[in-house]
Amino acid sequence: LAGCHAFVLASRYEGLPLTVLEAMRAGLPVVATDAGGVGEAVRDGETGFLVASPARDPERAVAELADRLDRLLADPALRARLGAAGRRAYEARFTLEPMLRSLEQVYAEAAAR
Repeated sequence: LAGCHAFVLASRYEGLPLTVLEAMRAGLPVVATDAGGVGEAVRDGETGFLVASPARDPERAVAELADRLDRLLADPALRARLGAAGRRAYEARFTLEPMLRSLEQVYAEAAAR
């Protein structure tokens, strides 16, 4: 990942892919299809780009993937901005401490019911 300019995930179906989190940790902008839990990590236009799901519209997904990659390759400042935002989002939401706090909150809410 250290030698990459961007990370691409073109999936039809996903959970919350660890590869996306690893790319965010590496400070890469992510271009991914809006499949499963990808949108939990990737914020469109903020940490990368979410494009159409190929399961719903494969032609649109391919066109949008190509467009977003072209934009990133042509604009180093955009890559840097999205990559840095992705790293910050990873640290704020997907490291051990924030994940434990989120899990504790889920259990507290369930116990309160």
